[in-house]
Amino acid sequence: MAAKTYYVTEKAGRYVAGKKLGTDQKTIKLTEPEARYELDLGTLSETDPAAVQAETENGLKPVAETVSESSSKTSKKSA
Repeated sequence: MAAKTYYVTEKAGRYVAGKKLGTDQKTIKLTEPEARYELDLGTLSETDPAAVQAETENGLKPVAETVSESSSKTSKKSA
């Protein structure tokens, strides 16, 4: 399996997926199975948290919020 780059979030400790992080390390290369647990914990992200924060500060909503809002509107209409 090919390794993919994941972003380390503020929730991460000194170790992620059994690997010690450097002092200012912001990304880590892991395979999907290696990253799965850390993604579930929120210590890793597939998108750059800094970019998401910048979008939020500029009044843009992260994609996940937009999708959940539109699906909740759809469910209200069908009720």
